[in-house]
Amino acid sequence: MSDDDKKRNWNPKDADTILDEVRDMLEQMRVMNEAHAEKIAGIRGQIAGAYKRAKALGLRPKSLKAIIKIEQLAKKQLEAAESLNETDQESLDDYVSALGMFAESPLGAFFVDKKREREAEKERASSALDSLTSDEQIEQNTERLESGISAL
Repeated sequence: MSDDDKKRNWNPKDADTILDEVRDMLEQMRVMNEAHAEKIAGIRGQIAGAYKRAKALGLRPKSLKAIIKIEQLAKKQLEAAESLNETDQESLDDYVSALGMFAESPLGAFFVDKKREREAEKERASSALDSLTSDEQIEQNTERLESGISAL
């Protein structure tokens, strides 16, 4: 027995048992790979059928495929953008705006819309906060409350 075999606790007498285990594992892996390949083939067939139906309706499959790719890209980019902290998000918004042409692409338009939504949400939140803390608003609410109590 070599020094390497001793280090690995390798006993040549166990070789047949180990080889049998390796063969079993390989067979399990082959079966799983075949099942996976069959499942993928079935899904691909379903997708092809959907495109055939779309084509029969007069739709252009290449355009539909492009829409799916654009949506997937937009989803990935949105996930990447949402993973940023607020400062980095603002920098990203600035860069996207500065690029201009990007904003005209479908993906860019998506991000421009998201930026507008965020800005509108910040404005609504700020307005709501301002209205809650306005002295005039407090006085108006107090008057309404007092008039409501006196009406009771």
